[in-house]
Amino acid sequence: MAISLDPRVGYKEGVIRCITNRSGDVATSGYIDRSVLHKVHGDSLNHFSIGERLVIKNQDEIVSQLSGGKLDFLGLEDPDIFIDEKTGLMHLYFTMPFHNKGDMEC
Repeated sequence: MAISLDPRVGYKEGVIRCITNRSGDVATSGYIDRSVLHKVHGDSLNHFSIGERLVIKNQDEIVSQLSGGKLDFLGLEDPDIFIDEKTGLMHLYFTMPFHNKGDMEC
């Protein structure tokens, strides 16, 4: 699991990676996690509540183009929030892991 918090709101809101499915054993090479990103909010750094799933505009179309029908998309991972100091805009970065469909054994 990974979490990234927005400093502009006192680190009380952000994004969290939630694993939805795991195949294999984490102690053995080759296990596969599937995940999604959710919004998260809390009243302190010690307690957060997971909110709605983060919706990325055109995600399905982008994934389809990147995979070319040959790769299995495992979900969004490793969220990272970056605040542009000049504009104040928040940017959300994340990894998009894919797995070869022909190599699905764990």
